[in-house]
Amino acid sequence: MCGICHKKRIADGTEAAFEEELRKETDKVLKNIKNSYTSPKPTLSTITTHANDTEYIKKLFETVQGVNFQDKCPHGYPYYACMPCSH
Repeated sequence: MCGICHKKRIADGTEAAFEEELRKETDKVLKNIKNSYTSPKPTLSTITTHANDTEYIKKLFETVQGVNFQDKCPHGYPYYACMPCSH
């Protein structure tokens, strides 16, 4: 998580609400993964095989993150480019 954002949440007293929302979002991502890959589920070998397939990687990212590939995070970056938001 972004250190600056974390310190602000602590100072503002909003950390507990953030953690609750994060849990909900995590559950949503896990549900997306379960629902999107009926057969076969992506494995490391499948992902490695498609490592140069841009569309496959974008779809995998969208499925795992639950956002469009080019969507912006709260920090104003594409989700894939923002370490706190993409992990």
